[in-house]
Formats: sequence, C-alpha cells, structure tokens
Amino acid sequence: MRIASGHRGPLLFSFVMDTRSAEVFLQAATVKQRKRALPPPERRPTKRPPLAGSTADLDTVGDNLERWQHRAQSRPRSVGRWLQWARAVGAAEGVSAAQRVLRQALSTGDNYRQPRLWHALIDSYRSDEVVALRDAQQAVRVLPRASSLWQSYARLWYAQRTLKDEKNSADESEPEEGIALPADDAELFEGGWLEALNSVDATLAEREQVYLCWAQLQSEPLTSSADASSTAATVDPGVTILQRGAQRLDSPTLWIGCVQRALEVDGQQGVAVAAAALHHAPRVALHPDWVQMLQRSGVDDATILGRFAATASSFRDQLEHEPHDWETWIALAQHAAQVRRQPRTALRVLDRALALTTANTDAPIGRILRCMGEIETRHLGAATTVRKRFGRVLGQTVARAARDEIYREYLSFESSSRCCPERCRTLFQLWASEAPTSTAVWLAWSDMEWELGERERALAILDVACSLPLSPKPPHRRTPCEEAAELQLWRRRLQRVQERGGEPAAVRESCRALFEQLTARMPHSVPAAAAHAAFEAAAYPAEGMARAQRVLQAAHARRAVSGDGHLEALDSLSRFQQALVSAYREREQQHALASLLSTAHRWQEEEQSGSG
Repeated sequence: MRIASGHRGPLLFSFVMDTRSAEVFLQAATVKQRKRALPPPERRPTKRPPLAGSTADLDTVGDNLERWQHRAQSRPRSVGRWLQWARAVGAAEGVSAAQRVLRQALSTGDNYRQPRLWHALIDSYRSDEVVALRDAQQAVRVLPRASSLWQSYARLWYAQRTLKDEKNSADESEPEEGIALPADDAELFEGGWLEALNSVDATLAEREQVYLCWAQLQSEPLTSSADASSTAATVDPGVTILQRGAQRLDSPTLWIGCVQRALEVDGQQGVAVAAAALHHAPRVALHPDWVQMLQRSGVDDATILGRFAATASSFRDQLEHEPHDWETWIALAQHAAQVRRQPRTALRVLDRALALTTANTDAPIGRILRCMGEIETRHLGAATTVRKRFGRVLGQTVARAARDEIYREYLSFESSSRCCPERCRTLFQLWASEAPTSTAVWLAWSDMEWELGERERALAILDVACSLPLSPKPPHRRTPCEEAAELQLWRRRLQRVQERGGEPAAVRESCRALFEQLTARMPHSVPAAAAHAAFEAAAYPAEGMARAQRVLQAAHARRAVSGDGHLEALDSLSRFQQALVSAYREREQQHALASLLSTAHRWQEEEQSGSG
C-alpha cells in the first residue's frame, strides 16, 4: 500500500473500517510518534540473569523462574513466553515441572488452540509414552486440521504398537484407562484423521496429507531394513496406500506420487500403476507434472503415447455414465487439442458440452467458452468465433449467477489475450448496467482502469458506485455483509485518492471530505464512525481530538435515537472513544516530557559551555 509522499502518518487511518483495526492503528501511530519525540535513552550495561540450571545459587535461579512466570502471566496469550518459562523450569526442576507449566498454559484462555504448546508437551517434554499418547489424542480432537499433531500422534501410536508386539501382549487391555486406541493404521488414518477432516470441510490438500503421511510412516521400517537386497523385490506399502488414497479422493497429486514411487521401486510395476491411474482418473494425463514425471523416470515415449491414446476412450466411457461431468468434457477437449493435435475436434467436443448446458443451471458455461477461446487462440491463431458464442450464450442465459460467471470468464479471456481495452470497457458497462448493486463489478472495473493508467477514470467509476443505492434497505437495517460490501467501495476510493498523490494538505482535505460523505451516507455504521474519528485524531494534531470526539458522540447519539437496540454497537463505540482519549492523553504527556527533556539538555549544554 503506497502512502502519499510527505504525509505518511495521518492518512494511514483512511483504510481503517472496523473498530479493532482503528484502535490498533492509533496505538501504533502513538508509539511511533512517542519514539520520535523522546531522545535516545542512555544505554547502560545490563546484567543478564543466569540461566536456570547453571552454576548460580538457588536464590538466583528462583528469581529467574519468578521472572519468567511473571512475564508469561502478564501476557497469557503469548506462546513464546509460556515456552520460555517451561524451558527454564524444565532445566531447573525437571520435565514434570515443565509439563505442569505447559498444562497451565493450555488451560489458560484459548491457548489450547496453539499447536506449538501441544508439540512442546508431546514431543519436547515427554516423560511417559502412555501419557504422551493420551495428550496427543486430546490434541488432535481439539485441532483436527493440524497435520503436524496428527503425525506426532501416529508416531506415538506406531511406537506403542511396536512395544506391544515385542512383549507379545497384543491381547492385553489398553495401556491406561480412558484411552481408546485405533485397532489398526487404517482406523487411525482413515477412520480418525480423514473423518475428522471431513467433519470440518477440509480442503483436498489437507485430506491428501493424510495418505502422504501414512505412506511415509508405513515405509519407514522398509527403508531402514537391514536386508537392502530384497528391498527392490518387496512391494512398497507406500504405493498401495497412495493408490488407495488417490482412488478415494480422486486426487491427481496422489496418483502422480503413487506412480513415481512405484517406478522407483520397479519399472514394470510403475507402468502398471500408471495404467491404473489413467483408467480411474483420465484427467491426470493432462496434469503438467505427469509427463515430466514419466520422462524423468525413464519411460519411453511410445509407452507414454500409448497411455495417452487409451485416455480418450477412458474419457468417453466416463461421459457415457455421467454426461454432465463438465470437468471430463473440458479434459477430453484439452486432450484432443494438446496431445492429439486436433483443435477442431476439441471445439466440436466443447460444442456438444455447451449444448448440454442449456438444461443445467449449475454448468460452468463461462469456463467452457473460455476454454474454447483459448484453444482457438493457441492452435488456430485467432479467436473469431468464440466472441460470437459468448454473445449468443449471454442472450440465452437468464440466471443472474450464470450471467455473472459468463461475464467474469469472458473478461478474463479478453484480459489474457491482451486485446483492445475498449472491448473490456464495453463488457464492464453491460455488466454494471445489469448488476448495478454488485460491488465486485465496480471494483474490478476500477482496478482495470487503474492498471491501464486511467486514474481519473478509475476514480470516476468509484464515485459513481459510491453514489448508487446498493441496497433497498434503510441504513440501520442492513446486514453486516451488505454494510461490509459498501465499506469496501469506500475503502478502495480512499486508497485511490491517496495513491493519486498531490499536495499533502490537499490529499488530507480530500480524504476528510470523503469521510464526511461516508458518515452522512452510513450514519449508523460503527466501523465508518470509528475510521472517521481515527482519521480526525491523527490528521489534525491540534484540534483533531475534539473533532474525533464530536464524530463519536454524534454516532452514539444516532445509534441511541434509532431505537434498533444494538447495545453491542453502542458499547463498541464507547470502548473505542475511551481508547482514543487515553491514547491522546498519553501522546500529550509524552510530548510534554520530550519538551522538558530537550529544555534540560539545552540548559546542561549552556552550563557546560559557560564553565568551560
């Protein structure tokens, strides 16, 4: 974010649109001005306290531990201070004392959501395997998306299972009452880790990590085996695990990792796994890492082309069972254009897919059209027919979401092809006329003009967007999402006014006028009032605090008179006003102290020069 030259401090508050951010920015500016006002402190040699566990006497060590305890308890949400206290206590009193500190940290506030504290308790200060296993089990229940905690839990589970096997006590009871351990590794990784990720709607990358970690841990005994000669002939369990995960998650990443691992163990086995990958997931052949992986592994081109030839039939078989699988339609077209070098066949495939989208409102029409345009541009030299298709499909599509998706993909295609910007402007005009209440349209249009160097045009677009009624509801009845969308327009408008540059005083007055317009347009918005008050207090050092208090008092009065009963908003305004006043008073005290110190320094210099 660029700030206008010569006016960095006050205008930082132009972008503050929520109460918490306004308090943080105001405190940061106060600290910065305090550091500038004060003279550099006199550096005195400080005696560092001896580390716990050194040769110092017990009283010094106790003072050191009390100091770490005070530091941690003064800022209970600081993970680093808790870890430092645990390290000092562990060095002085042992692992059990460090565990007590870490358990106290985890029970304080929401520190139980910090993986570093759990890792320290499970890995760094482990005294008993059973207790560590119980702690790891509790950690993954609290933080199911922390893959590192699941890895620690899995390693402890493997170690416990190995210990059982060595003692021939597989039929014994659980190690400790209250711990229900998985029966096998499938229950651990799929029944535990994967199910936990599915319950929290985890991403594909997070679920892929389950099988990657499983394969790594399962293969460690194999790689560390003393009989290295039989390793090549042994079936790598990691290949089976990755193939199992690739089929379950339909993951190209796992398929590529599975094939690569199989090729490293045995070339024939790798080719067989590659054939299985193309049979179950034909789209993996179009992945950019697929061909490079096969070529690095030494597979000849004939084998690769043979697998690619079999891919087209796999695509067709898939489409016979699921004709509305749009990803497969696009993959089949890309296969025809890139591998078989038949772009016109690819366009016919996409035409058939486009004909099926008329009866399906969830179809990615814009993406199919964009794929057609890319094939025409890359393989035929010109995108002459795709623009006609875009226009024809826009005339036939009625649903708002589908039309927005078509406009978005059409503009993305025009931008990537570096065509005349007038065509993009025409598209934005049509899109904005159809969806005038969409803030995303106005923001994208202004960003395009700004990138083209048309700064005044970009500001004019934002002016028009901020003047439109974006919601039919009255200001005090809008939802938080509607209010946030409109505030986003004003935030971008203030940012562009600053980035345009100019005289600092003129930029400051322009921003102040925009804040007054924002407050008048959204009189019941707490973030708008907080940002306006923070700007007034920072931009005008002399009378800014009085202006800020007037802004907050007016916002508080409007909230109270409206009768909508938002007590939380009133409390938020009151808390922000108190924080603003306290920060301003602290700044005044620091300025007075700096003035006294500078006077004392001048008097001391005069005395020294007079005595000399």
